[in-house]
Amino acid sequence: MRLALHATTSKRNYFASRSLMARVHLVHGFFVRDGGRRTVATLAPYFESVGTESIVFSYGWIGPMGVWFLNPRIVKQLIPRVKPGDIGVGHSNGCVLLHMSSVYGAPFRQLVYINPALSSNAPVVPPHVKRIHVWHSPSDSIVKFAAWLRALVPWAPIGDPLWGDMGARGYQPGNYENGNYEPDVGVSSVIHKINMACTRRPTLLWFLRITIGVPFAFLYCSVAAPVEVMLTYYFNNVVGGEPDMALTLRRSEDRNFILVALLVPVLFWIMFFFLI
Repeated sequence: MRLALHATTSKRNYFASRSLMARVHLVHGFFVRDGGRRTVATLAPYFESVGTESIVFSYGWIGPMGVWFLNPRIVKQLIPRVKPGDIGVGHSNGCVLLHMSSVYGAPFRQLVYINPALSSNAPVVPPHVKRIHVWHSPSDSIVKFAAWLRALVPWAPIGDPLWGDMGARGYQPGNYENGNYEPDVGVSSVIHKINMACTRRPTLLWFLRITIGVPFAFLYCSVAAPVEVMLTYYFNNVVGGEPDMALTLRRSEDRNFILVALLVPVLFWIMFFFLI
């Protein structure tokens, strides 16, 4: 994988000479219910001003468990929309979707990751992707929390297995602890130090998994997950403007999401209150 970090803030000038004939696919992150209008979709006018067609790929509102179950389905929906030579621009979980889609055949020529919630040493993409640009910020605490979440509850269906803190560290090939990323202060620094300590001391990682990871996963899957399913249904089926992204029992990914995140917790609580 070849990744380049560009410090310039002028995306218009950068892409003007590179994407006149390509289309740009803009992919938002999770917990987004406006189709990315306030995030990646704000870049559309810049691409269009240089003659590049921009396509906002809105996959609706999803939460952490939706990311786990529905990301594979969303990738399958994205791949047929990509033509050879197209460019993908993603934010947060959108970068995970772009990365997965390129691995599974989407013929992107270039990819742009903005604060990607993606593993900092993500697997190499196919050779048809000529370049990947990573725009990261050391103060991005959310993506470090994503990395921490995947480390603490790797067995639980919460978040994508590829989630990580590339959005804060940039691309760091090799071992996680060998990077030169070191935030100075704040929550970002605390989370990073915990991540590094767990990486270097597996016993500490397992202690935190038992004392924090297991209770967190249980509480989320049994309490928050049903609420997440109902929010996903409401935003995507009731008020959503993308029929293809609505939850439906016709798709296995949607069925598994509804079964594990809604029906199982509801049955658990019915049995619990019946037994007591």
